[in-house]
Amino acid sequence: MRKFTITILCIFVFTNMYSAQASEKGKGTAKGTVKEMNSEIPVMYANIALFNMTDSSFCTAVMSDETGQFIFEEIPFGDYYFEIDYIGYKKYSSSFVLTRDNKQIIIDTVYLELIAELLNEVVITGESSNIKLRADKKVIDVKKNLSSKGGSASDA
Repeated sequence: MRKFTITILCIFVFTNMYSAQASEKGKGTAKGTVKEMNSEIPVMYANIALFNMTDSSFCTAVMSDETGQFIFEEIPFGDYYFEIDYIGYKKYSSSFVLTRDNKQIIIDTVYLELIAELLNEVVITGESSNIKLRADKKVIDVKKNLSSKGGSASDA
């Protein structure tokens, strides 16, 4: 019985030591704001992806809220980079380091540059159907029927 008690006590002590070491690794947060460059209007619902700097592996992603703010929570200490992407704006990328001394990173306001491209012209073409249904009859336009090419009206 005494060996059993000592074994249980040793397991308990080693488990507590291991969990204490794991908690020393720690986690932190990073937060920031996304705005449009010219008007300084907050960019709502922009995609912000976080990657590990050492191997470029994807860690997590968040979206900016209505005020353009975003936050990454419970990030293990280490080197990271993030990319902000939103339709119609140039992609933004930057990096930061989370350490025991620097657990909370406040990223400077990110200003996204608008990408505007002027198109020369847009041509819209359309065709009507070769079969038209009316209240009293069905009209078939044989000019648009491919099988009528090279034949006569009696062939259609």
